[in-house]
Amino acid sequence: MVAGRRLSEGVVMWNYRIFKRVYRGCDKAYITYELHETYYDDAGKPDGWSTEPQAGPAESVEELIDELRMMARDAYKRRNDILDYDATPVELI
Repeated sequence: MVAGRRLSEGVVMWNYRIFKRVYRGCDKAYITYELHETYYDDAGKPDGWSTEPQAGPAESVEELIDELRMMARDAYKRRNDILDYDATPVELI
């Protein structure tokens, strides 16, 4: 899927958005923050999002953003040392 809006019919606009998620336990609520792909209707209102987060959960927005920065730094450092997704762990060692 392509990020951004195009004029042709059937193309969906999307981006990444931070979601707050509340888990309720027996004695208290637990709040986390996650990054999800978010999809929009023609009026620009969110009307869907990925079921699995692309990053997180984190205990705060700042922690989530720090995690994203770390992911970008690590990916940049290893950009010339790409792992084969289909390789078994033994082949990677």
